[in-house]
Amino acid sequence: MKLNKIQEQLGVLLNANQRAQLKEKAAIKHLLYKLKKKERHLRARLATCETEEQRKKTATKIAVCHAQREKGLALLKQIKSSQ
Repeated sequence: MKLNKIQEQLGVLLNANQRAQLKEKAAIKHLLYKLKKKERHLRARLATCETEEQRKKTATKIAVCHAQREKGLALLKQIKSSQ
């Protein structure tokens, strides 16, 4: 390993704040993955909905899921910029 990479890893180990941010970043990435998967599933279900009421409920769930993903992406971007 190069010296810079070793220093960076040592800094991560010693800096508790940065370590907490890395854990939070990993958790957010995992949640974003799950939300994206759920949104895709809901969009597929929307195509097979038979009644208008089911379509409205599914569309509302898609909108909520999408909004949560956008907020998560904004938070992830904020964490990346602070590092």
